[in-house]
Amino acid sequence: MDNFKLPIILSAIIIGAAGLFGYNMIYMPKQAQVAEIRAKIAQERQTQEAQAELAILLRQFEDNRKRLPPEADSAWFTRKILDVVQESGIQLANISQQPSQVYQGFTHYSVNLSFAASYHALGKFLDEIERADSFFRIERIAVASPMSVGSNPQIELVLGTIYVPPAIGPGSIPLAAAVPVH
Repeated sequence: MDNFKLPIILSAIIIGAAGLFGYNMIYMPKQAQVAEIRAKIAQERQTQEAQAELAILLRQFEDNRKRLPPEADSAWFTRKILDVVQESGIQLANISQQPSQVYQGFTHYSVNLSFAASYHALGKFLDEIERADSFFRIERIAVASPMSVGSNPQIELVLGTIYVPPAIGPGSIPLAAAVPVH
């Protein structure tokens, strides 16, 4: 019986040692590789999601940029305002450009408008401003009571826009360079 137990014990020791060796030398390193691959996949997924989000934001930025002045030119802004004034049927009493203001590379333009109009005509004009292809901001509006019965109120309106230099966008920064890769 002793002769029968010895091979069984030796086989059990060899199988246990082989199992321990296989677990520590093969299985554990492979599990570490699997965990590393999963981490790389998760990181790549995050990078691709960030690139997709950035691409959407850059497209939105470019769509909005189309509404801004194409170059640093106050005459462009005044022409666009006059186009909207003409479309709305408002009769201007006065129009004056304010000096441009530059702040950190951005240029702000504003125009003062003075006119008399009915409340209905003013509403139509403001609607035209809001729906214009170009970006206009109503910076200030003052409505004075009519001077006499049957006359229209006097309107003082300041409209503004901003020029954003083409420092960022799909044409200036490659998409892959815009997203940091860890």
